[in-house]
Amino acid sequence: MNFKICIICHKSKPKNKAKRCRSCSMKGKRFSKEHRKNMSIAQKGRILTKDHKKNMIKNRRSYKGINNPFYGKHHTKESKNKISKRKIELNLHKGNKNGRWIDGRSYEPYTAKFKKLREEIRKRDNYKCQLCKIKQKNHIINKKHEKLSIHHIDYNKKNCKKNNLISLCRKCNSIVNKNRQGWYLYFMEIINGL
Repeated sequence: MNFKICIICHKSKPKNKAKRCRSCSMKGKRFSKEHRKNMSIAQKGRILTKDHKKNMIKNRRSYKGINNPFYGKHHTKESKNKISKRKIELNLHKGNKNGRWIDGRSYEPYTAKFKKLREEIRKRDNYKCQLCKIKQKNHIINKKHEKLSIHHIDYNKKNCKKNNLISLCRKCNSIVNKNRQGWYLYFMEIINGL
């Protein structure tokens, strides 16, 4: 399959079965988004042999575990600080850039009634997460968190009725933020069974 024009510059004619002209291939592997898009379009529909697929899998696996050059190493505090500062500068995953953003509802304050009810709800649920069944005392030791979180089943912070609140560990509380309708139905069945 000979390419009539270079997939990057769309001007020169590549030699033999190459996809890029000589000047584009000499520029190195860093291409702009447009160039990468053009390259992916050129690869579309490409038929790979079994040997080629095996080699691709082998190369992917070669950097896992012990073979990974970063295996057993850790970022220094300085590099961790640089990474976190960069994320703060770019405001990644904050506000409306977060995938779970819904009209800024997370910034709404909890009611005073909710703060009084939390311990009652934990006691009602026998100090267990109602999803993974971990006990609060084990949750404190293993996860290094304080107490079980109290979750609003209908995701409305202002609705602080006892049948709308349930105890969850922090891990499970973050899991139930996806597929909200499904979790709502699931927890309503649990509450009605209590």
